[in-house]
Amino acid sequence: GEAVENDSNPDPLKYVNRVRESAKVKLEATKLFNGEVPEDDQFIFTLKETGQGVPVQSVKNTGSKVEFKELNFDKTGVYTYTISEVKGTDSKVYYDPAVYEVTVTVTKATDSFEAEVEYSLNGETTDSAVFNNKTIKPVESVITSIVDIIGRDLVTGEFEMTLEGT
Repeated sequence: GEAVENDSNPDPLKYVNRVRESAKVKLEATKLFNGEVPEDDQFIFTLKETGQGVPVQSVKNTGSKVEFKELNFDKTGVYTYTISEVKGTDSKVYYDPAVYEVTVTVTKATDSFEAEVEYSLNGETTDSAVFNNKTIKPVESVITSIVDIIGRDLVTGEFEMTLEGT
């Protein structure tokens, strides 16, 4: 707008523009492997906007820490995301299939926006997102069979058995 001075008002006209600082949020998770701290860069995690198939971010773990890049919010509202682990290819590892929902509620304060973060798993509020992978141990079995021939004696080596399956 245009300011017009009025001779009857000795104070000059002032315009005040306020710029609100955006709310900054850094979403995190914890990674464990067999209950221990895993090696760096061993597992991959994605952050997605709820309802969107494309990840907003993908990161690798640093020890037990999973840290996504900072998100900035400059509008009030409720924003929802999911955090999940990308299933790896090692058949000897059970990859945690958990999908955490993260709700970021942004409100307006005097000079800034403020954000509150809530984590939940299967509709239950949690303190944080924790993923725990485990080594799959091979199953050892002993299979015993008995061959009983009626009417004659068994000759050693006469029968061969093959166990098939998946």
